[in-house]
Amino acid sequence: MQWPRYANSSAPARGHVRPRLWRKHQRRALARRVRGGGACRHGPRQAAVKAAAESRPIGAARLRAISLSFSLPLEDWPSAEDCQRELGEAESRLAQAERKEADEQRRWYLRDNVLCLRELLGKAKRAEPAALRFEINLLAVEMSSAC
Repeated sequence: MQWPRYANSSAPARGHVRPRLWRKHQRRALARRVRGGGACRHGPRQAAVKAAAESRPIGAARLRAISLSFSLPLEDWPSAEDCQRELGEAESRLAQAERKEADEQRRWYLRDNVLCLRELLGKAKRAEPAALRFEINLLAVEMSSAC
C-alpha cells in the first residue's frame, strides 16, 4: 500500500494518515529493508537455526583468571617544612580572596589547594611511601586445539 506523499518528501500528505499509523508504516518498511526486502518475515530466525544445525561443537575450554596488585613508585614527598610553608601561603591567599569576595570559582580552587596541601603535609609527617596502588585483572579463555 502506497501512502500519499508531499512532493519531494517522505512524509504523508496532510489529512490522509494519522501520524501514529505513519510511524508504524515507517517501522515496517525499515524492518523489511533490514530483512532483505523479501516477503519472508522469518529470515533471521531461519538463518540462526540453519547456522546452529550446521555448526560443530567447540572443544573443552579452560578459563583462567589472574589478579595482580602492585605499587607504582612516585617522586618523594616534599619535606614537612616545605609543606607547612606552602600551606601557610595557600591559607593566606584563601583568606585574602574571601575578604575581597572573589568569585566562587577562584575561592573553590583556593579551598581545594589548601585541602590538598593539608593531605600532603600529613603524608610527609607520617613518612608514607610515595607510591600509587595499581591493579590488573585478566581473564583468558584457552581453547583446545581438537576443534
